[in-house]
Amino acid sequence: MCNKFLLVCSVLLLLVLSLASSSTYAQKNDPPSQQFGVGIYEASPSGLNAPSGISGAYALNRNLQIGSYLAFGVVSGSGVTTGTVFEAAPFIRYQFDGAVSPFVQGGLGIIAPFVGSTVGGMFLGGGLAYYFDHTLAIHADVDLVIIGFNTSAILFGWDQSRLGIMWFL
Repeated sequence: MCNKFLLVCSVLLLLVLSLASSSTYAQKNDPPSQQFGVGIYEASPSGLNAPSGISGAYALNRNLQIGSYLAFGVVSGSGVTTGTVFEAAPFIRYQFDGAVSPFVQGGLGIIAPFVGSTVGGMFLGGGLAYYFDHTLAIHADVDLVIIGFNTSAILFGWDQSRLGIMWFL
């Protein structure tokens, strides 16, 4: 799982470097405003069993976005509990202006790691986003605090991180 994450991160990094070096995208950071975006992301392996998936967001203005992460995965293998994993995590994100857009985000997360079990909670974290123009973006973020609803667990640290790309229409 970790090798897959590193491979996807490397491919995304190469894509970003090639786009940034092309004259078409050699522009300053240009966040969208009043636009809907869709994307894909790769999630780091974590104790939450959250899979990689798709995301959607609406940019209310250059600094504020609302959206959700959605993921579905199948876990199988010898010595591993097999089953499906589903995640829905609506979020709100505030971006600061700059050459790269640092942001803070928080939201609710529901993960159903296997049939008959559901884990819910809140997350708070942040990251960085870069907008090649108002339609193409890359982002990296991490959940620094996760508070479980149906358990008394409070997680601090780098438990869940994501790397993704978004297209705004």
